[in-house]
Amino acid sequence: MQHLSRFQIKFFTRDQTIIDAAQLIPIFHRWIQQNLLDELIIDVADYRHVHHGPLMMLVGHGSDYVYDAEDGKPGLLYYRKRDFAGDPQALIRDAFKRALNACALLEKETIKENISFDTSRFCVRILDRLHAPNTAETFAAAKQLIQPVLEELYPNQSPQFEHVDDNKQPFTMNVRYDKGPSLQSLNKALA
Repeated sequence: MQHLSRFQIKFFTRDQTIIDAAQLIPIFHRWIQQNLLDELIIDVADYRHVHHGPLMMLVGHGSDYVYDAEDGKPGLLYYRKRDFAGDPQALIRDAFKRALNACALLEKETIKENISFDTSRFCVRILDRLHAPNTAETFAAAKQLIQPVLEELYPNQSPQFEHVDDNKQPFTMNVRYDKGPSLQSLNKALA
């Protein structure tokens, strides 16, 4: 899997209650104004009308950040949507770094229902059916590609991988650990 560009990571919230995403509008606008994500973010898009889908999105040039409730499972989804200047391993590392930073920022925000993230489980998607079809071969290659980053983040733990084997969907892999470290320690591991 030498070519990798459109890559997603979603960290789920601990409390699976879907919050009123309207609360995120002023927060996401402030993040843009203060350049808290250290990349070109263009706008905030409101998708609250989509049932069990993306609810609030920070639209960027190279990537998007989404408060997402796909399948009724809320969380923060990071989506790298443009080519990345580097090898696939560097893209994965950068994607985890950006996703975890956004999760940490969101946890610090004061909103009606505080958000905290379950770092013991997350979902990875590759939105490239040409270079990463949803097959067992892609699953094996993706596990091998992601493993070095996971060893940095979760030392001395073994992940459980689950391939979501559905040809109607892009390649999707769920990853689970017995114990999730704090966002602070995960961010420190990738600093």
